[in-house]
Amino acid sequence: DIQAAIDVASNGDTIQLAAGQYDITTTIDPGGKEVTILGTVDGNGDPTSILDGGNPAGGTSGVRLLICQNGETSTTVFENLVIQNGYSTFGGGMYNTSSSPTLTNCTFTGNSAGNGGGMYNYTSSSPTLTNCTFATNTSGSDGGGMYNHDSSSPTLTNCTFTSNSTGDGGGGMFNNSSSPTLTNCTFTGNSADDDGGGMVNYEYSSPTLTDCTFTGNSAADDGGGMLNTNDGNPTLTGCTFTSNSAITSGGGMYNSGSSSPRLNGCNFCGNTSGTGNRNVAGDAIDGSSSDNLLLLNCNEGDVNFDLAINSGDLGYLLALWGASSVLNADINQDGVVNGADLAYILGYFGGTTDATTAD
Repeated sequence: DIQAAIDVASNGDTIQLAAGQYDITTTIDPGGKEVTILGTVDGNGDPTSILDGGNPAGGTSGVRLLICQNGETSTTVFENLVIQNGYSTFGGGMYNTSSSPTLTNCTFTGNSAGNGGGMYNYTSSSPTLTNCTFATNTSGSDGGGMYNHDSSSPTLTNCTFTSNSTGDGGGGMFNNSSSPTLTNCTFTGNSADDDGGGMVNYEYSSPTLTDCTFTGNSAADDGGGMLNTNDGNPTLTGCTFTSNSAITSGGGMYNSGSSSPRLNGCNFCGNTSGTGNRNVAGDAIDGSSSDNLLLLNCNEGDVNFDLAINSGDLGYLLALWGASSVLNADINQDGVVNGADLAYILGYFGGTTDATTAD
């Protein structure tokens, strides 16, 4: 019994789990103790100690697997664990409130909740996650993989969000008044029935992302890769957005509600949307950005979407010269159609593109 071992443990103890599945019927709570719950790994380094909450796919009968609610710090450690099939209103896999534990090499999969299918961080909870995976978690409302709320700003390094989904916003991650730090993280194949297939930054959320990748995420409305709204102002450096899609606008990224992300050396290519600019749409990018929209090897400049960069694009752009907030003509999204946008067209003039990579 894992909880029984925690209850008799002292600060500094390690609780070693054997490989195999542990059927959890009551949420595991470290009770504020500085303990390490350590699973085992296979030859590939993948965790083989499985905590199972018993919730069937699409069900509501399981239990939340982990909770930290007693001011746990980085000295409370969860390592080499699979956290699966948990269910709760908030944080089906794990719920942290006023607590910031450490998680290393943990996999959250098949968990579901109203908000934060895999993990919910609340009230200044800022756990540290390294080499963790969030896969096929679901939420009825927001944050299929992870929900960060009320000044909760976790640090994630080398983490992966894959095939998580939500009935509202933020298939991979939803940030609400929270500003996590992500380094070398990937968001792949996440989906939202509303906005922000990969990530939503809402209500003064200003996360910092470095060398992160958003690929193949989708939204039924705006922001296939990322939605920034209500003064959500992330800073992205060296990030790549490819093959994301939005039914409405902003296949790569959509900005609204006075949001103006800062983009430094970021690549957008092959993103698609039903209307407007297929890479970045909505409010303007922060003017302090540098080398934004590097566009990889895309043939940017096909502003009239006829699969060729020619005089038709020049005429289209010149007719809108000086206008603001014209999504596809304002190629570099600086808020105005001007010479900078003309330079994109001239740089690719005479080229062609195809239906799969047109931007």
